[in-house]
Amino acid sequence: MIELPTVLIGNILIVYYSLSSFKRPRTHGFYRFFAWEIILIQFALNEATWFKESFAWHQWISWLLLLISIIFLIESIYLIKKIGKPATTFETTTKLVTIGIYKLIRHPMYELTP
Repeated sequence: MIELPTVLIGNILIVYYSLSSFKRPRTHGFYRFFAWEIILIQFALNEATWFKESFAWHQWISWLLLLISIIFLIESIYLIKKIGKPATTFETTTKLVTIGIYKLIRHPMYELTP
């Protein structure tokens, strides 16, 4: 069963944070809106079954992978803020970050100079 309040509040938040992206449909923020909407729908559809078998082996694996991804998220935000030197917003950095997780993951169009 889809929880209507969850979906409604989630949609309001996603639309609020995406308002500026709607004015520029050729930016990645416009498409990011749809990605967040899909994540919200998946969350709402699976919310009821997440805690049915809380200690099943597949739930342990799921929680472990979630915690690992949160560690990577925290590290990447820290590196962007410390080394990337954000100009005005989080997404507009003035220096390319090439250490930490960004040593392994980067956009293929960036060229690294020695």
